[in-house]
Amino acid sequence: MSPGDRLHVIGSNTTGIRISNATPANGDWLLYPTVAGVNKFGIYDRYASVDRFVIDSSGNVGIGTTAPQYKLSVNGTIGTKEVVVTNTGWADYVFKPDYRPLSLTEISSYIEEHHHLPGIPSESEVEEKGVSLGDLQVPHLFDSIGRGGEIRTHDPLRPRQVRYQAALRPDIVHL
Repeated sequence: MSPGDRLHVIGSNTTGIRISNATPANGDWLLYPTVAGVNKFGIYDRYASVDRFVIDSSGNVGIGTTAPQYKLSVNGTIGTKEVVVTNTGWADYVFKPDYRPLSLTEISSYIEEHHHLPGIPSESEVEEKGVSLGDLQVPHLFDSIGRGGEIRTHDPLRPRQVRYQAALRPDIVHL
């Protein structure tokens, strides 16, 4: 086998294994162990001049990013049938006798002051830190169930509606 064949082992300026099709537009890839002194393994699309996949020295995997910050960092949309979140902070606290959910008035006041729902990160927090799916889902899953197991919903506008209706019809008791 010679360097002109479809599999090239490169060893001068670039270290890696080149895999290419007879027509580079149909596939010209470089598998590399280290770039610019940074210890990582990657797959580089030579035709598009972009890294497609990297594993850094910490074992973090990046797809569409060369600097993964998590065990799996994806810069793009992920399609999957299921996501399993293992979370140690399950919300059984809502069934304890001393648990008191927020009243509609408290929720409404919180929204007026903070401009987002209690327990839900604000837009700026999500932009800065992201959001944990497990942390986001657990409290609200359990908070929507009352102590007796009944499903309840919060309407944060309800206190305003009650005040408005009471002002219009003071002769009627509004719950």
